[in-house]
Amino acid sequence: MFRVIAVDDEAIVRIAMQNIIKWEEYDMTFVGIASNGKRALELVAEKQPDIIITDLVMNEMDGIALIRELKARGYDGRIIVLSNYSEFEMVREAMKMGAFDYILKNSLIGANLLEVLEAAKKELAESRKRRAEPVLEAADATYQYGSITRQIRRYLQGDSYDRDLLEKNFPVGRYCMLYLICGDVHEGAENEKENFVSNIIEEVLGDPFYLCTVHIINGNNAVIGRAELLDSVFLLEKMLSSIKVYTNCSYTVYASGAFTSYQEMRPVFESLWELSKHAYYQERTQPVTMASEKRERFPEFSRELKLDIRELLLRGVSGFDEEGLKTVLEEIGRHCRETYLDPDLLKKWLEVGLAQTAAVLDFSGELNSEELGRWYLKIQNAVSLTQTMQLLEETCLYLRSAAGQKKTSYEVRVVLDYIEAHYQEKLSLDFLAGYVNFSPSYLTRVFKKETGKTISDYVNEYKINKAAELLTCQDLLVKEAAGCIGIDDQYYFSKLFKKYKGETPSQYYSRIHSR
Repeated sequence: MFRVIAVDDEAIVRIAMQNIIKWEEYDMTFVGIASNGKRALELVAEKQPDIIITDLVMNEMDGIALIRELKARGYDGRIIVLSNYSEFEMVREAMKMGAFDYILKNSLIGANLLEVLEAAKKELAESRKRRAEPVLEAADATYQYGSITRQIRRYLQGDSYDRDLLEKNFPVGRYCMLYLICGDVHEGAENEKENFVSNIIEEVLGDPFYLCTVHIINGNNAVIGRAELLDSVFLLEKMLSSIKVYTNCSYTVYASGAFTSYQEMRPVFESLWELSKHAYYQERTQPVTMASEKRERFPEFSRELKLDIRELLLRGVSGFDEEGLKTVLEEIGRHCRETYLDPDLLKKWLEVGLAQTAAVLDFSGELNSEELGRWYLKIQNAVSLTQTMQLLEETCLYLRSAAGQKKTSYEVRVVLDYIEAHYQEKLSLDFLAGYVNFSPSYLTRVFKKETGKTISDYVNEYKINKAAELLTCQDLLVKEAAGCIGIDDQYYFSKLFKKYKGETPSQYYSRIHSR
């Protein structure tokens, strides 16, 4: 039997992993759990697992450090990463260091986990078999297909990959690539949806056109096919309509010109990705774009935001009139068009601005972080500026409704305004109480009653949100960002940042500045 352990700092996840599938029925035995990477290393030495399932963001030793140490010690098992949708840069780093595959936590069900586990078992068994009998042929077609798509994904993302495998399966010939972008957020399991879409693509395109589908992120896919596919726009439109019928998800597709070898896949993919970004401002309506037909030269994207997104969104959400919100959204949209702002950066800045707005409005603690996460993901998946602004308006209306627009007393409002104006300073309860002529104990009770938070929590969270804004919009070191909010101790800053953001400042910076 294959021996499996799980590593996660959340007790509920550790408990769930032990019961999510009937391990023995699938030739596996669950032999242990660990709450961090340090404990996991001890468990690996003790239990000698074949497969390790690990979270990425953990205290003491995170998943990246764990994988690095396991590889340094010569661990030859397979490592599966658990990830939130916001940790894509960490996932890339894990895959680059040799992780076998990853699963999104919000799609963690038995069927999805079992699919990855079975693939890991096959690859591990074949690897050990080849070492014992080097003359034997490779694994069966299903295993081979999974290996090929994983290696293509690693190559497209700039990670290490198996050159021999790709050279063997993509000899010199005539190929093309389709980049499919999902404009919706699917409410079901992400892995299940990806496999369903892949099956539809294969069924519609079929032989001799279809070769493989590579899942990228957020429902987007790269399809590799024969170049002859480019002569059949009707078939591409049929593929999109079939996906819409069976999944209720709308996709657009960008088709490359012909290329001759696997080494061209990455530059081809990057050109299609860039083309899709420019289409963001063209408000395109056609479902299929042939890259070979695009001849115009596009301007350079701006990477500088000259708007205070947080202030604009707070102004729009805090008001009670719809026209005020529409005016704010029009101002953001007009600025983006005039400056030709990079769409990926815009979406990241909007996520940060919405998070900061939510933090200010969440007086009653009624805002649902999971629901907010779904709104963020919808905005990330938007394929045009118009769609982005529509989703942003819906998100702002949700914030306004969920926050309840709870009124605060004059004294508490004065304290809130002072915190916002002087967050760079060291703010104490005694000083703030004296500022509004309250006793510290009375201010503590009133503030907690009206905002749902202690003064300390509110101040710290506000400071961290400002630091996140600085890390997003300015080229600052972590130490410099800490100094800008009045915190001199970088260790304390990192600890506080992780408390409110769920990740360290370095991890946040890497994620927010990725594509």
